[in-house]
Amino acid sequence: MKTFKNHLAEEVFYWYIIKGNTEKGKVAHVGTERQLKLKIRKPTFPDGHVLLKSRKDLKIGDKWKGSMGVSEELEESTKEYAKSLEKIANDRALKMLTKSERENLRKIADLLAKEKKEEVELDEKQVRFFTADERDSYVIDEIKKRKLARHTVNATDDHKMKKGKPTFKFPTPSGEMMIHVWLRSMAAPASKDTKAFNYSIEDK
Repeated sequence: MKTFKNHLAEEVFYWYIIKGNTEKGKVAHVGTERQLKLKIRKPTFPDGHVLLKSRKDLKIGDKWKGSMGVSEELEESTKEYAKSLEKIANDRALKMLTKSERENLRKIADLLAKEKKEEVELDEKQVRFFTADERDSYVIDEIKKRKLARHTVNATDDHKMKKGKPTFKFPTPSGEMMIHVWLRSMAAPASKDTKAFNYSIEDK
């Protein structure tokens, strides 16, 4: 049982967003892997930050050195970790574990696999919402779904449109932020079902 505990302890990581780079910087945010991935991928999140993990327990404001950890890409994936746990559960060398303890290992592996699948699905949504064109398309689809316009004209350079109450609001794909949308009718010869749109992405 001691071997099992030591194996789990070796795989415990703390996640950070570092202001700087992988070699030098300061801890700007602390949280879970999922929380920080969502945060750093927000369109409004500033440049000059990296997502890193370490076995060292740090707090916001602490200095970061490259020796403290490695980037996410260099570590064993959650999927591989789940496989290793499942292998341990079936390893004859660990027959000292009770049936209940081996079953717990398998449950942990299943939970990690499920979390990884949800994370991938979420990442795919984030990618589709990452560029300006993808965000525009996301807003246009919502306008048409609400039947507010059949045809749309991008007016995101018209900052005057964003004064006053927006026409409607709806969440980003991750649900972490809200999109405020403004619409206005177009002058002739545009048809009545053609609307210009502008929008902003803000915290809830």
